[in-house]
Amino acid sequence: MSTINYRPDIDGLRAIAVLGVVLYHLSPITLPGGFLGVDIFFVISGYLISRIVFREMAEGVFSFSAFYARRIRRLFPALAVVLAATIGFGAFSLFANEYERLAKHVSSTILFLLNFRLMGEAGYFDISSDTKPLLHLWSLSVEEQFYLIWPVLLVVSHKIRFHAGWMSVVLIVASFAFALHFSTRNLDALYFHPLARFWELLIGATLAWAHHQGHSSRVVGYLSYGFCRDVCSIVGILIIAGAFLFWNETTIHPGGLTILPVLGATMLIASGSAAIVNRLLALKPLVWIGLISYPLYLWHWPILSYIRITEFGSPSNMDALDWRGAFNTACCNDLLFY
Repeated sequence: MSTINYRPDIDGLRAIAVLGVVLYHLSPITLPGGFLGVDIFFVISGYLISRIVFREMAEGVFSFSAFYARRIRRLFPALAVVLAATIGFGAFSLFANEYERLAKHVSSTILFLLNFRLMGEAGYFDISSDTKPLLHLWSLSVEEQFYLIWPVLLVVSHKIRFHAGWMSVVLIVASFAFALHFSTRNLDALYFHPLARFWELLIGATLAWAHHQGHSSRVVGYLSYGFCRDVCSIVGILIIAGAFLFWNETTIHPGGLTILPVLGATMLIASGSAAIVNRLLALKPLVWIGLISYPLYLWHWPILSYIRITEFGSPSNMDALDWRGAFNTACCNDLLFY
């Protein structure tokens, strides 16, 4: 069975994404668009998982049971530990109504339905989000909802000989159009809605299809030239950096402008591991952070949320400067990331 070549630069891109999210949650003023790291994660996930599916389908060895078993082994062990720790600490630090809400969030997380529950609550950027230790796991729910549907569509399209590339393009347009339409109706729910997010995963999946069809690490022939690869990677990282620095919570998201950071991530992946920026992303420190990005993402928000809760008691008492000072003090004392 053939294997997909490992690309350390993609782990480096993961590091950029998770560091953006963590820094945003730590200090939104410092990196106002850091939450866009989640969108980069979606592109990476859609690309990597779809490449595996395309390869296994081509080799005739794809199995739904094996696919979902891999997802469970990948996600649940670390997730179970975080859920247990969050519940345990919450028993001592949350009020009864908050603990009841936490229990509902835990059950929704296990079923990968947390994003739907959060739609009926305050928005992602509302101050009350600080008292929700599992808020960040909405993205995990969206991702798994996508993978309940996407492999089925790929298998069906393969059996009826329908062009998978065109199918993904149609789905991207439909999902993106839904996001634009829904942005005029309910901004709070928009952030968590899977149909407003699937297009990001699908763009990564479409790039995976292009690479699979071309049996190449580059998406088009022009990128076979080193100069074009380098330019593509530089433009991609500049787009991401600009979005991280100039986006903020008032920007409609996901919306029309969301195409920019998604495009930036796509350009970096498409450039290939030999491109100038990708060689920097493949440096060992970034790769190491990328390799622990999943547990880092799982743990960082419950820790930050409980620091806020224990230091300030309620959202109305939370001041940004005091919060950053409390975090620094707590981290220096006895808190370690997984």
